[in-house]
Amino acid sequence: MLFSPIPDDELKRLRGLRDLMLLDTPTEPFFDTLAQRAAEVCQVPIALVSLIDSDRQWFKANVGLTGVAQTDRDVAFCAHAIMNEEMLVVTDASRDLRFAENPLVTGQPGIRFYAGCPLSLPDGSRVGTLCVIDQVARELDQNQQSALQFLSSLATQALAMRQEVLRKALQIRDRYEHALERNEQRFRALVESQGDLVSLATQEGTLHYVNPAYADHFGLKPKQMIGRNLFEFVSEADRPDVKAQIQRVFETQESQTGENRMLAADGAEKWVAWTNHFQQEGDGSVLVHSVGRDITARRRAELALQANERLLERTSSVAKVGGWELDVATQTVTWTLETKKIHDVPPDFQPKVDSVIDFYPPDQRDALQETIQRAIESEQAWDLELPLITAKGRSIWVRACGEVERAATGETLKLFGTVQDITERKALEEKLSTISRQYQDLYDHAPCGYHSLDSQGRFIHINQVALSWLGCDQDEVIGKLKISDFFDDTGKAHFKQYFPILIEQGQVGPVEFNLLGRHGQTRRVSILATAIQDDLGRFLMSRTVMYDVTELFNTRELLRKVNIEQEAMLDNDMLGISKLKDRRIIWRNRALERIFGYPPGGLLGQPTEILYPNPESYEAFGREAYPLLRSGQSFRRQWEMRRCNGDPIWVELNGVSLAEADGETLWLLQDISEMKQYQAQVEHIAFHDNLTKLPNRLLLSDRMRQAFALNERMGTMAAVCYMDLDGFKPVNDQFGHEVGDRLLQAIAQRLLQVVRASDTVARLGGDEFVLLLTGLQSESEAEEVLRRAQANVGQAWTMPDGQATQVTASLGIAFHPKDARLPSELLRLADEAMYSAKRRNKADMGKGKWPSHT
Repeated sequence: MLFSPIPDDELKRLRGLRDLMLLDTPTEPFFDTLAQRAAEVCQVPIALVSLIDSDRQWFKANVGLTGVAQTDRDVAFCAHAIMNEEMLVVTDASRDLRFAENPLVTGQPGIRFYAGCPLSLPDGSRVGTLCVIDQVARELDQNQQSALQFLSSLATQALAMRQEVLRKALQIRDRYEHALERNEQRFRALVESQGDLVSLATQEGTLHYVNPAYADHFGLKPKQMIGRNLFEFVSEADRPDVKAQIQRVFETQESQTGENRMLAADGAEKWVAWTNHFQQEGDGSVLVHSVGRDITARRRAELALQANERLLERTSSVAKVGGWELDVATQTVTWTLETKKIHDVPPDFQPKVDSVIDFYPPDQRDALQETIQRAIESEQAWDLELPLITAKGRSIWVRACGEVERAATGETLKLFGTVQDITERKALEEKLSTISRQYQDLYDHAPCGYHSLDSQGRFIHINQVALSWLGCDQDEVIGKLKISDFFDDTGKAHFKQYFPILIEQGQVGPVEFNLLGRHGQTRRVSILATAIQDDLGRFLMSRTVMYDVTELFNTRELLRKVNIEQEAMLDNDMLGISKLKDRRIIWRNRALERIFGYPPGGLLGQPTEILYPNPESYEAFGREAYPLLRSGQSFRRQWEMRRCNGDPIWVELNGVSLAEADGETLWLLQDISEMKQYQAQVEHIAFHDNLTKLPNRLLLSDRMRQAFALNERMGTMAAVCYMDLDGFKPVNDQFGHEVGDRLLQAIAQRLLQVVRASDTVARLGGDEFVLLLTGLQSESEAEEVLRRAQANVGQAWTMPDGQATQVTASLGIAFHPKDARLPSELLRLADEAMYSAKRRNKADMGKGKWPSHT
């Protein structure tokens, strides 16, 4: 740990700090509000207004460090911040040589992040800071930095005004004190003619003597005041304090000073500073000798300072960036420095009422003026987002807010508020809107129906394909109708059975239903659903896929009818039929052995366990099927089984009990492997790139959300790596699209060779790929993978005609959660980093210098 440096102007700085008379003073709402606003704007738990004394830092305002008023200067971050005019930002103190061993870092309060703006006096002395602190490493965005600098400028202005008022007040006080000192030797000769108020009174307040100035202050003659009580002329609100002070004079026999309000001849209250001395007369009696000076002018200056501080406090409470004020009576417009920067005007620019509106486009001016007028009439604040043309002709977007200040009589006194540059946010919103439209287009036109249901079974999301099957518009469905509204009675019963299973177990299906469209069309659909849950495992909504299996269903129905008509022809070639006793085959038809690939007679007498992929599957089937059969019900399920050669096979089984006492059951088995394969192909097409068979953007987004959720639970990180091929277009143009497609397929396989099974390689289109690396403990793990990826991509590739060609890759990385938390934002940041790499010398990558967002 390095000890805090000492500024070159330390002595001048300390004198300026002492002159402010702020050290060890009570809290003040203005500075407390500044600290509170800084904490809110920067989203940190700790914010301070810190003053750097010779051996300590003392907190004038404190948010988040309860019970701590000061620390040693040697460990103060703020002692470093006052060394320069710029904001000091420490993103991770534990990695900063200046602070890594600092007890405020290694111990409580565990500082990791610090940002402090120096507070400077007019002579340039930096006496303290407005700073924000967090216990995790982080950074401030540009808006937060600007807001913190704006708040520190308010604190600096308040200190400057305080210094000026105190200077003038002390000048007035010094002038009177010097005059008193010169005249004390001639007191008796001059007391009758001086302007100070002089009196002698008893402990009870009975006046024994007043000079002409004292009497004149109250519109009386000295003789008229002798014998009266001095407390009659003290403001009623101040009388208890004045009596207590005079009592201390007699108890301690020491001089006491104070300030209180006195009633002048015209009834107005004037402030008088008193010096009260204990005086013993020659006859042994004791009196209080009081000398007072009119300090009304000084008090008015202090009130003016308080008024300015209230103005700054109001502006800070309404705005986080630029502030403004309009005095209705004088039509004077005041802008803060930040407001002038937003409008591209110089610091000495003086705005006029008529010219302010000219910064807004003509088609916005009437609406803005009408809004302000309504606010004046209704006492309602306004908050608008408007385009603005700066003095330099820049087109920007601003957020304009304002309020009305009224007198007690209801008269409008002032309008005040804020203006904030939101151009960057507007641009981001537009980009996000474009991405959302693209994602929605993919979602709406997938080759299957997608929808999500809430816990009551109501639609909360649905794509256009599913809407077309329902024969409804989105407004008719979302939040209003349930999917069971489109089922027949049998489907409603099945839904009532399966939906609680989905909520409880998180997955259900595939299950088939008859979907009755409002346009009169009925189709058979196969539904597969998974549950989306919160961190506590509570159901949020379903993620449901519907496949149109009408043709397959009709085929099955046709087969069922044929079987009914030809039930005597048990030995058919479509359905396997077997009779079991105690789960051992005692009769079978030829189709059963054909389905499972056994030779004729190969299954007779065999236990059915040989048809299952493993003992666990065999036991699970028994637990599901035989309780139902023993109860007299039939059993029907789709189950994965095993052929004679070990290959998997999907079979739909229908079973009934023939003789419970004998343990005999009859089973019909149908090979549905092709249907299962079809379903898998449909889902694969929806989520994979047709050329490379890699995950597409839709599947990548889903895997990113899953990976990021795992990061939050496990405290790991993930890397989103955007890759663009350099040199691909010449190959594609020169040798044709077929060669280009084969090259892309080869690149995809090379990328898959360098990642783990838990990682994802996706193709977004063209020659753009994304690598999602999950479960990382450090950024270096991702860099090692990318070195291998770049090396593999850069290897020569032999074209079909025997020629060799080569492409390279440009990469960009963004890390979750350090750089961003949303998949779309991380893709954008990685994309920007990749294009930044393209603009730089590619040699950097060969040296392992990977371009990242940060």
